[in-house]
Amino acid sequence: MILVTNDDGYSAKGISVLHKAAMNVFGDEVAVVAPESPRSASGMSLTFHKPLRLEKIYNIGEGVYKLSGTPADCVFIAYTHLFKDKISMVLSGINEGMNAGIETIYSSGTVSAAMYGAILGIPSIAFSKHKTSGRNEDDSSALLKKTEKILEVIKAGGFPKYAHLINVNFPDTVREDTKVKALIPQHKVFLNHVYVKKDPRGRKYYWLFGDIITEKKAETDVSSLLKGNITITPLQIAKPNRKDLNSMNKLFREV
Repeated sequence: MILVTNDDGYSAKGISVLHKAAMNVFGDEVAVVAPESPRSASGMSLTFHKPLRLEKIYNIGEGVYKLSGTPADCVFIAYTHLFKDKISMVLSGINEGMNAGIETIYSSGTVSAAMYGAILGIPSIAFSKHKTSGRNEDDSSALLKKTEKILEVIKAGGFPKYAHLINVNFPDTVREDTKVKALIPQHKVFLNHVYVKKDPRGRKYYWLFGDIITEKKAETDVSSLLKGNITITPLQIAKPNRKDLNSMNKLFREV
C-alpha cells in the first residue's frame, strides 16, 4: 500500500498529480489521507489535545480520506488505524512552494509527513514545487512525467539504503529535459524579518517574513533549484553514535 498525503489539503492540485503518478507506477494499491484544509509550515505537529474527524471522499476516487488534522496526523492514523502494517511507502506533496534548505525542511508539513513515515520505518519521499509570481506556463504534463520517472527509479532499484527519506524539489517550470541533481541542503535559506504593525485598536501585532538568499558560492539544493533544476536530497533520521554518547557522559559526569 502506497500512502499519499500533503500539507495543502486533500483538494489541492499538487496531490492530484502525485496521486495519479503513484497510481500509474504502483497500480491500484494507493490511498490518500490528507488534511481537510491547508496546514503549511506545521512541522511534525501531532494532535493529542482534541478529537479528529476522518471522512471518506467518494467523488475523487477509491481510498481517499480527509482528516481534520496535520500531515503527521494523516500518516499516524493511516499507519495505526486505516491501513495497519500495510503501508510500504509514504509520498507527500506535491507542495505548492519549495521545501529546499534546512530552514524549510524542518518546518515543512510536507516534509514532516514523510519524516514521520521514516520514523515509523517506512521509506518516504517528499515532493515540492517552487512557485514564482510571474509564472503562467502550464507544465502539469511534464511535472507528472518527471514525478512518474522518479517513482519508477525507486520501484526498479529499491529505496536507497543511505536515506531514510528523500526530499524532491521541482523548479517553477518543469520540462521534459529538466535536469535532476542530488545536492546537500542549504543551511540558511532566508533573510528573516519581523514586521511590527498596529491593529485598528492600536495594539501591536507581528508578521514573520523571509526573503530567499540567492547569493551562494557552493551549489546547494536552493541555488540549483532557482537555476531551474530538479533537486533531490537524501535525508537521515539522526542517531547519536556510541562515541558521542561517551563524550556526553564525560561532559555531564559532575552534574
